[in-house]
Amino acid sequence: MKVHFVTFGCKANQYDTQTFRQELQARGATVVDSAAEADACIVNTCTVTNQADAEARKAIRRLKRSNPDTQIVVAGCSAAMRPDEYSAMDEVFDVVRGHDAAEVAGTLQFGDYEPIGAALLAHDQRGTRGWLKIQDGCDRRCSFCATKIARGMSRSRTVDEVVEEAKQLSEHHRELVLTGIHIGHYGIDLDAPSSLSELVERLVTEVPQSRFRLGSVEATEIDDRLVDVLVGGHGLVPHLHVPMQSG
Repeated sequence: MKVHFVTFGCKANQYDTQTFRQELQARGATVVDSAAEADACIVNTCTVTNQADAEARKAIRRLKRSNPDTQIVVAGCSAAMRPDEYSAMDEVFDVVRGHDAAEVAGTLQFGDYEPIGAALLAHDQRGTRGWLKIQDGCDRRCSFCATKIARGMSRSRTVDEVVEEAKQLSEHHRELVLTGIHIGHYGIDLDAPSSLSELVERLVTEVPQSRFRLGSVEATEIDDRLVDVLVGGHGLVPHLHVPMQSG
């Protein structure tokens, strides 16, 4: 089966698409760059604005026009929020309410909804810079943001798991970007609580072959420990992207 991917939205979505790819390739699928030659198209949607939802619907119709025989599976945040709307589209073959790679693969008649691919992402095939997702979801209840509803509560990956995945990704990527939905809250929910600062210290120490860059982090979540790593020249790019609403 030949599969084509279309991804909307944030770095976390870009990362999730790579997990879809890895799982599908583990099942024998081939990734192609053109929808015209694809047996299936996976559309990973964003719902941060109404415009994002509209762009996903336009893309789905465009994909079907370019290849009437392709099977279109819609996944991601907008699919989690509006599954019935996508299911009602004639162009859509199936809908996955979120970002479960095994479920995405299972919809394409692979007959198995259990993951068979590697648990850790080994290679971000988008380019030379790789995304490293450290957590998902958010515990905030900002009135302007639908992401909390689509992604759920904050869920951090363990420090050991993130470090191990970073080691694998570092074999292909000179720079890794730490991403998630609310990375400033990283580690708070773990059984053995951690923090973004502690994670960064582990990464720059144990994965020296790559440099690391922080995704968006709120001003109130940048502590002295993190600043020390930023200015210390020890593998963390001295760059911060601070959302304006955090002020």
